[in-house]
Amino acid sequence: MRPEKYNYLESSEKSTVLINEQSVFTYLLKLPLTINPDPWIGFLNNEENLRANKFLSLIDHNRYVHAQLFKKQVLSFHSGIAEEEIMIEHEAKYGKPYLKGFTSLHFNLAYRNDYALLGIAEKPIGIDIEKEIEIVNMGNFALNFFSDEERKWLLDEAKMDARKTNFFRLWTLKESFIKAIGKGISYNLQDFSVFMDDAMPKLILPEKNPSNYKLKELLAPIGYKSALCLCIDKEVNK
Repeated sequence: MRPEKYNYLESSEKSTVLINEQSVFTYLLKLPLTINPDPWIGFLNNEENLRANKFLSLIDHNRYVHAQLFKKQVLSFHSGIAEEEIMIEHEAKYGKPYLKGFTSLHFNLAYRNDYALLGIAEKPIGIDIEKEIEIVNMGNFALNFFSDEERKWLLDEAKMDARKTNFFRLWTLKESFIKAIGKGISYNLQDFSVFMDDAMPKLILPEKNPSNYKLKELLAPIGYKSALCLCIDKEVNK
């Protein structure tokens, strides 16, 4: 008999964020390191099991499995579908995951080191969480991934003391956007900018109206940064 499942939902920190009067539900989970997730691995699909088995490190394996089980438990809560019946499929072009049969329930999962972060909304959403680590040759890194405007803001000598933190603020915001549009790494990070010199970060897009997307920085555990992006106009993704 399979043991009682770990209650990821109860163990996570839930918040509700309002963006343009739309509710976005976020769940932050500290991934349990002392609980073996393998007794419940049957709740994962074949693709997830194959990926789980590729991790050489037991810690990385367990983090991945916990994050996927966490995602399914929260989706079960919001959809009313039993966890074992949750069917996650992927869009044909770029592979963005979606919950089969629920066109008005969108989600996005990110996990890094000790934490997993999940966003649920009625419109396409992207979410990211990153641990603040030292970046070697930050100037060169920024040259390859950030726009001219972002590099100017990030490398400003007046902001030297906050440079590492600002890097991860900017990175999570940019990641949340490309995850919201579902294009992932196929979308060049230099093709858009995040304007940071305001109370609310703003997207500067060359080909689309930036009002179609809204960014928000989220409260994160000490040593981490997190952000989300909500697509206000669903037609933008077509």
